[in-house]
This record gives sequence, structure tokens and C-alpha cells, in this order.
Amino acid sequence: MPPQFYNENANKLAQQYLSKSFDEVHQSWSQLLPSVIKNAYARILDLQTLEQWGEFSLPESTWLAFNRYACWIEPVLVSEWVKTMASYAGNAQYKAPENQYKLAQALNWAEPKRTIVDVRKRFELIQNALPKDQKIQCVWSAKSLKQQYDIDHSMPFARWPNNDLWNLLPTDSQMNNQKSDRLPTEQKLKVAKERIQHWWQVAWLDDEFKTLEPSDFLNNKKNQSQRFFAEANIALPGLNSDNSSVDDLFEALVMQRGRLKEMQQLREW
Repeated sequence: MPPQFYNENANKLAQQYLSKSFDEVHQSWSQLLPSVIKNAYARILDLQTLEQWGEFSLPESTWLAFNRYACWIEPVLVSEWVKTMASYAGNAQYKAPENQYKLAQALNWAEPKRTIVDVRKRFELIQNALPKDQKIQCVWSAKSLKQQYDIDHSMPFARWPNNDLWNLLPTDSQMNNQKSDRLPTEQKLKVAKERIQHWWQVAWLDDEFKTLEPSDFLNNKKNQSQRFFAEANIALPGLNSDNSSVDDLFEALVMQRGRLKEMQQLREW
């Protein structure tokens, strides 16, 4: 059955790969992008931006299987894609197995890197702007944070690499060391709900601190809340693309915690 394309942009991408060589596709990629991405905030990878590239659907059972067995499925898919790309008429120079390494390198997934720089900077800006008797609290212990603090991945990065704004929370260094790469229990997460939502609100959503360093991309008045919800609505289950509710976001976080526990059998904290 011939492939079905959900919009013209998806069709353009397919034609690029079917009619040109590997090197030609990469050279023309920068020419195609401006016609696909039209808005000034496209650096925020929200659902509206992704939808410009087309759509496809999978049965839920297939999607869950891919998530569960990804570490075995991915190498097989990459190997088959290399063989398929080498078979294209425009890629004759890669047909020999010893020349296919370049195709394999192009398909290498960029390993996610743990990064908290933007959020740490945001925390310090807000902390310095607050009165001494209103300092930000550790989300896990309610202790007022001063000099010794960490930015914690609420869902452990070592088990689910995710540097989204909603997942990075200010914590006491001692509590963060205790938690390590363990998954917070559902009860612990719910006890911390008010403090987590307060951090989200103060750091990314309230108008009071949106003007701090307005030239910085992260602190741009529009980008700040847009990026926060865009990341959450993509990463967490059950959220619509236009969700702007921190209550719904928190419920989705609790659900994701349960999924990680079930699928990876993680140690709890």
C-alpha cells in the first residue's frame, strides 16, 4: 500500500529522501526548514510545531510495547534503516557494507545530557529578589533554602532522561542526596504537591518575576510559560496540547510516576 501523507510538508520530506541521495538531502535540509517552521518561537518544541511535519497513529498496545522494549527494538530499526538507505539509487557509494558506517553515524541518537543550568540561574534570580523571610522552600522537606541547595529531577534522570522545566525542582542538598536516583513514592509526591506547584507558579507562570533579565530566551515573558506547558503537555500522559492547568499537570506527573514504577520496577524513596 502506498504511504499516506497527512500534509504537504510530510510529503515534501518523503520526496526528499526518495528522489535524492543521502548527501543531497542533508544539503537541502536547511532550505526546507524555513517553509516548515514559520513562527519565531519554534525553538519551543510544542505539539503545534510537531504537527507541521505530519501525523501518524499507532494502537496503544503497540506504543506501550515500543516503550517497554525500546532498548531491543532500536538497534534493529537502525540496522534496517541503514540497509534501506544504502539501497537507494542515489546512495550507490554506500552500498558496500564497509561504507555504510556514515549512514549509521547519521542515525546515532544524541544521548541526553543532564543539565540544570537554566533552572539554577532562574532559582538564584528569584531567590535574590525575594525578601529574606520569603525564601523558596525545598519541595521535599519544606526547609527554607539558602546557600546549600540542589536542583533535583523529580523523576530520576538516570532512569528517565528529562530536563523539562516542570521536572526540575529546588531541593535541600541533603534531601537530594538521600533521594539519589530513586523514584518518589506517590504519597511523598502528593505531600509535596503544594510546594511543587508553588515553585512552578513562581518560577515560570507568575507575572511578578517574568521581567527578570528579559533579554534571556528562557526569561522571555512569552516563552517562559509557553515552554513550561509545551514540555509538560508532550512528556506527560493524558494532557491536551492546549493544557494550561497546573492541577492537571500534577495529576499527569503522578500518573507518569506510576508508569515508571510499573515499567522499570524502580526503587522508591
